[in-house]
Amino acid sequence: MNHPLVPVFWPTQHEHHAPEAEYDNGLLVAYADVPARVDHVKTALAALPFVRLEACAEGCSPAELAQVHAPELLNYVQETSEKARGNGQAYVYPSVFPGYFAHSPGMNAKKLMGGMYAFDVHAPIGGGTETAVLHSAASALKAAQTILDGKARLVYALCRPPGHHAGRRFTGGYCYLNNAALAANRLKALGKGAILDIDYHHGNGTQDIVWDDPGVFFASLHADPAYEYPYYTGYADETGGPHAPGTIANYPLPQGTDDRLYLDTLQTALSAIASFKPNWLVVSLGFDTFSGDLLSTFTLTLNAYVEMGRLIAELNLPTVLAQEGGYNVAMLGTLAQTFLAGMTGIHKSGEL
Repeated sequence: MNHPLVPVFWPTQHEHHAPEAEYDNGLLVAYADVPARVDHVKTALAALPFVRLEACAEGCSPAELAQVHAPELLNYVQETSEKARGNGQAYVYPSVFPGYFAHSPGMNAKKLMGGMYAFDVHAPIGGGTETAVLHSAASALKAAQTILDGKARLVYALCRPPGHHAGRRFTGGYCYLNNAALAANRLKALGKGAILDIDYHHGNGTQDIVWDDPGVFFASLHADPAYEYPYYTGYADETGGPHAPGTIANYPLPQGTDDRLYLDTLQTALSAIASFKPNWLVVSLGFDTFSGDLLSTFTLTLNAYVEMGRLIAELNLPTVLAQEGGYNVAMLGTLAQTFLAGMTGIHKSGEL
């Protein structure tokens, strides 16, 4: 039996962004978002007979980026990359954050650019960062365009750097441009839609962007911010802005969340999405919910990812998968294969 091919767009320039270290609670540790993340997933997906790998070797339109991100954020990424290239500095790390003094008269925003446009220290910018993030965003936009063109109903954007911590005017958490929000913005041509975030961490950047947008429903399952990054967002009482009340649904989960609790919560989230009657879906796909992930406190097994895919597929919506986290590098390919098996109902062999 013939099955529709699933296009997988991967950004050819993602390796231009490869910081060696990050600061974590005062310690200098190895940077978790390594280029090998994409390589492992790409290799594993290439082995699936129903996948079509497509290289994304282009950037994206500044005008389209400005529909989602503030121009000053885009300038920050561009100018800081240029500065790093010009002075030979490997990576520029934000270090001083204005906080309560953000509106002080005479503030030199240029000098304080890192602190002005980042909410943490986990998104350093190097000479190749701008190129990498533009290609990552382009892969998500090409995935969305493939849906619009009617060429597929399920498309995978293998984004790196990830995007769901990037807000309208801030970077953070390995994220610079919000790939899921950019894909959603293009898919609005089909009418209203939904974003489902199943990364281990709350998609604070995505929530910031769609907070007051009545045309986008945002649902996020994540570790409870009472104990986990990003701490300040992702609580259940965050439900949308004045023009879009009830369009945000957060499902914070406790440490040790297992398959049953996660899948029961996912069904609740999917019911909320279905009630919104969306015309399309973007999934912020994080594999850091896996029990063996470096950053996770959850205990999800491989079986959970098959069921996740199956439940999401039951919405029967044109869907873009945008890669977010997942830091057990050796397992990422298997996790991606397993999730797609659930989404498509097709085993690795190509059989139903």
